[in-house]
Amino acid sequence: MRDEEKTRGQLINELIEARKRIAELEKIATESKWADEFSKILILTSPIGIYIVQDSKFKLVSPKFQKITGYSEDKLIGMNPLSLVFPEDREMVRENAVKMLKRERLSPYEFRVIAGSGETRWIMETVTSIQYQGRRAALGNFMDITELKQMREALREREERYRMLIQQSVEAIYLFDPETKRILEANPAFLNLLGYKAPEIPRLTIYDFIAHDKENIDSYVSKILKEGAITIEGRMWRRKDG
Repeated sequence: MRDEEKTRGQLINELIEARKRIAELEKIATESKWADEFSKILILTSPIGIYIVQDSKFKLVSPKFQKITGYSEDKLIGMNPLSLVFPEDREMVRENAVKMLKRERLSPYEFRVIAGSGETRWIMETVTSIQYQGRRAALGNFMDITELKQMREALREREERYRMLIQQSVEAIYLFDPETKRILEANPAFLNLLGYKAPEIPRLTIYDFIAHDKENIDSYVSKILKEGAITIEGRMWRRKDG
């Protein structure tokens, strides 16, 4: 009888513990469901492109992500993310994403995607590991930087044209740092006029070739910084050979 009572008592205790565990699991499930819903709201209202990938397929995509890629939600859900990536960039994207998920990389990476319209767009992306619907997934932040890339390229082209004009000019032109007064760049006409060679330029300051006292030169630099551009007549320059 005692053995039966003991067994019955053990069963009751096990049942109580089981009920507690079930209650805990229900609470966790409720919290997890709420967290998933909250995450979904944040993603759908985000001003940047956001997506969730699980099992190498899109599970959730924000409206902004759809707009950037040019694909509807129906087209994206279930699609392999790498299929959007420019073929030559796919291996680089895969490697960087893996490193970021492992926390071996912290900085965003840039790559190209092919939009639904066939247009190539530049993207800056970060990914992080998350739990989604109780399983591991990847959360991606996806920003369109195409216009920024175009602006950078246009600036680079302008700088290149400007540099060519300087290099081809028959007038002596030089660039200098107003703080250190050190020469940053000089064209061939400058070198020929003053007798210097290109490797010597980084060691020069404006005090080395402007044949005026330091106070006068500093005043001249201050005036340039204040007014932006000035015309100076009668300025004397000193050649390397004196």
